[in-house]
Amino acid sequence: MKICYFGLNRRYFNKSYQLYPRIVAESGITTFIGPGYCHAKTFENMTEFRKKFDFVEADLVVCDMDTFGYEFFGFNLDRSYYNFTAETLKKFAKLFDSILPDIKCPVIVYCNFDHYHAPSKLTEKLIKNSAYVISRDRDFWRPKELLVDTLKETHFNAMTDNWYSYVIENNDRVISLPHFITPDEVKLDNRERDIDVSILGVKYYYRLEAIKALKAAGINCVTGELKRKLISKLMQWFPAKFQSSYNASFVKILERSKASFTCGSALGYPLRKYLEIPAAGSILLCKPFLNFHNLGYKSGENCFSVDENDLVEMVQEISRDYSSFSKIKVNASELLLSTHSYEARKTQLKSALQAIVKKEFNGSFWSSGSFCLV
Repeated sequence: MKICYFGLNRRYFNKSYQLYPRIVAESGITTFIGPGYCHAKTFENMTEFRKKFDFVEADLVVCDMDTFGYEFFGFNLDRSYYNFTAETLKKFAKLFDSILPDIKCPVIVYCNFDHYHAPSKLTEKLIKNSAYVISRDRDFWRPKELLVDTLKETHFNAMTDNWYSYVIENNDRVISLPHFITPDEVKLDNRERDIDVSILGVKYYYRLEAIKALKAAGINCVTGELKRKLISKLMQWFPAKFQSSYNASFVKILERSKASFTCGSALGYPLRKYLEIPAAGSILLCKPFLNFHNLGYKSGENCFSVDENDLVEMVQEISRDYSSFSKIKVNASELLLSTHSYEARKTQLKSALQAIVKKEFNGSFWSSGSFCLV
């Protein structure tokens, strides 16, 4: 397969987003066009695009730069080889918009963003151009009115149902590929762990409630919050230098934690932390995301589903006899490596692309840890 990838080569905190273009590259003969990938003259003249391609893949930033693009300029755009300006980015986005209606092969958009504030302009463009999307299928979405605790999240006012509605109405265009991990992230050694429990990342409502419950029980919960905020601040001025420090600090805490709690906010998203925690050898304690059994998670087998009422008891039990939970860790690592790894996603993407080429793709879904085509 020949693939043309339109995008920006930039740095991400999220490793799934960082590595997805590499998965594309290994899925066929791929030409990368865009800032950070090639010289500006290449995409201005579009000599590469005039070759025959089986697919065009587009980064979300390129598809809707007005909404998502400019936050990356000067912060995490990789300008190691090519020094692009904001004007260059604008021209590139306009160029993509101008050729999009004339693209004859299937177009796939990698929708790597916080879907709760998806603009209608984006969904309208996707529908108009019959695009396929890398996202999550309809089993993982609900309208916000059915998610009762969304009112308690600080980002409630920014939430819309635009993406939920889009997926429900266009599920036959969704390639359902959530986050993934790389084999080097999976730690199965018997290292000493001096942290009983950690709760990392943005302080969503359920995470705050969990911290309160642990504190009330006299259990020290490591959040890494002060360091996270400090490094985040420093990254505004020195992104290349401190991004690796940010990620390393996060991983180091997980590798020292016997258990770690996470949630997908009140929206029930399957965030990457559901993979990162067990990958680091920490036992995953979680508020389940929507239909989390679809992705192969089973409470008591490879993780523990908890709320603030039983979280304290679970942490105390793990702390008393961490070694007795080794089977949970092994089961979790097997799930990650077999189903949610870099290699697994590459295989899953290829199967979807082949179905599209054969005009046999009618959507995709997950069932008990298996990626399925409709």
